[in-house]
Amino acid sequence: MIAAKLQIYGFEPEMERVETLTDFRKSVISGGDWDVIISDYFMPKLKMMDTLECLKKTKLDIPFIIVSGGIGEADAVAAMKAGANDYVLKDNLQKLGAVVERELRDARVRRAQKEAERALKESEYRYRTLWENSKDALILVKTDGKILLCSPASETIFGYPGEFLQQQLLSTLQPPERFPQLPLLNECIKNGAVHLFERTETQALHKTGKVVDIEVDVSKIILKGESIACLSIRDVTEWKRSQAERNRSKEQLRIAQEIHKNLYPSEPPDFPGYDIAGKSYPAEEIGGDYFDFFSESEHTLDVGLGDVSGHGLGPAILMAETRAYLRILSRTRESLDEILTRTNEVLAEDMAGKHYVTLTLLRLISRPPSLIYANAGHIAGYILDSGGQVKQRLTRTGIVLGRKENSTYTQSEFIALDEGDLILLMTDGMQEVFSESEEMFGPERILEVIRKNMKKTSSQIIDEIYKAGIAFANSPSLDDDFTCVIIKVTPVN
Repeated sequence: MIAAKLQIYGFEPEMERVETLTDFRKSVISGGDWDVIISDYFMPKLKMMDTLECLKKTKLDIPFIIVSGGIGEADAVAAMKAGANDYVLKDNLQKLGAVVERELRDARVRRAQKEAERALKESEYRYRTLWENSKDALILVKTDGKILLCSPASETIFGYPGEFLQQQLLSTLQPPERFPQLPLLNECIKNGAVHLFERTETQALHKTGKVVDIEVDVSKIILKGESIACLSIRDVTEWKRSQAERNRSKEQLRIAQEIHKNLYPSEPPDFPGYDIAGKSYPAEEIGGDYFDFFSESEHTLDVGLGDVSGHGLGPAILMAETRAYLRILSRTRESLDEILTRTNEVLAEDMAGKHYVTLTLLRLISRPPSLIYANAGHIAGYILDSGGQVKQRLTRTGIVLGRKENSTYTQSEFIALDEGDLILLMTDGMQEVFSESEEMFGPERILEVIRKNMKKTSSQIIDEIYKAGIAFANSPSLDDDFTCVIIKVTPVN
């Protein structure tokens, strides 16, 4: 689970699990150059405080993050005082990637600042390997506000050669009059003393006049008895642009989800003599399945259920398009075969062979209870009698929609229905659920679930099918979209 959460944030973790203090000491000291330690607070053979004390004795700067399901506030405070960097509750693991990213970055900054101080004392301001290769700009500022030294990354971020910036005021990079509402870099010097701040976002000017988004950390070092402000500056312009783009994408996805949700019927139709229900369970945020109820007569009701190839935003858009065509054509054409033939023509032109739609279109007649249907390459539906036995399968009467523009479709003869009959339409998402032993759920198990629940309402039966599939897969969700419509023939009041 930990590895999966880290992979979402782009990490490719190499992990080692230890369960005793001896194994921990051996792994930390000689087991490899670890970037971060993630530990549960409660472990049978490993006490948290002993672990933190062991890490402290190594003097290694490795971020230590606690992941726990029940750590109390007092225990968390004690662990932080003992050396833990942060903690994440197990019911909020989505924060783990951000915490790890932050702690790794902080560790890098700490190591860079310590190395800068050590190297400066040893080499009298000579450039060091870290100084020259750091992607963050490191700028040393005297207490009079003048720049003492800049790392090569300063030129990359601000456009000025380091030699030019030396002895310039820090406000050269950030004129206060240009950024009156933002944190100012020269606030690192106040009343002749170094003022520290961490991870502050602000803006500065590039030599060309372009505004640069930056993130700044300020620490203090002592050189020849003089306090010096060490600014670690990271260019976050691209990161913020990417973040804004991600936020826009999330908002677009949210709007798409809302539109997609509103495309489904808000409630089942009130059609005399029938108990009707339809539900859809998308595998992703937005599914490509479809079901709908529409009618142009008080004596008939059209029911559509389909599946667009693939799942996600693209198929969902095609699903909405298919829904619109069917609703429009049902108003101008009476026969199901003509509706499907015309729908196929327009879909084939729009999809250009890249996608296709399977669809069952069924027309219920109120009295006497009966139906006709047309099936465009969709999996078979079923008509069951009141005892749960299969009376008829609603098999295909044509190929999938959108594949061949000149395809034609036929509709069935009228099929008489009896009180107590049940009609099942569904997509293949539930049939193709696999257990941990690679056994497929299949249509027979679905029919068996229906037989055991024949006395329940149509809506309740769909819920039972979904619960049975989830239990069979031993998974909280399905790998494919699943949509189901169940219609029961009831007495007319």
